[in-house]
Amino acid sequence: MRKLLFILLAGVITLMSCEKDDPKSRTELLCEVPWLLSSSKVNPAIYIEEIETSVTDFYAIYESVGLQCVLDDIWNFNENGTYTKEEGETKCDPSDPVVFETGNWAFNADETILTTTTANQYGTFMSEYTILDLSSKNLSLEYTAVDSNNVVYTFKKSYRHE
Repeated sequence: MRKLLFILLAGVITLMSCEKDDPKSRTELLCEVPWLLSSSKVNPAIYIEEIETSVTDFYAIYESVGLQCVLDDIWNFNENGTYTKEEGETKCDPSDPVVFETGNWAFNADETILTTTTANQYGTFMSEYTILDLSSKNLSLEYTAVDSNNVVYTFKKSYRHE
């Protein structure tokens, strides 16, 4: 009986002493695999002329306004601090390039803000996103924009892995 108890106790101690894998860094989580849009909401609602209504859930109306092509776009982050946005299988315009945006990304010091910078023929553009969630399965970002009437819109976008 003592031998059985000793064997069971040794087994439990062995299992408990196995170290778990080191948790992934936020950079590893962000760069691990491509991201696809899974939710896109705005507050307050924005009036969309094509459908003659105010909208808070953009993801739900992309198809009805002819933008279903956005739903399979891919956002790739690389550990060297660069990113690309690529068309998925459905292009909005067949002549569009596969890679439609390139730029650089960085975290702030405590890795709660994601900043992207891209340059094109119109200038250099910087965007700051508050990271609401970053895990092996989800990326949720929030950012604000102000329109010409000084209305502040808060956008929340979520992404999933391809």
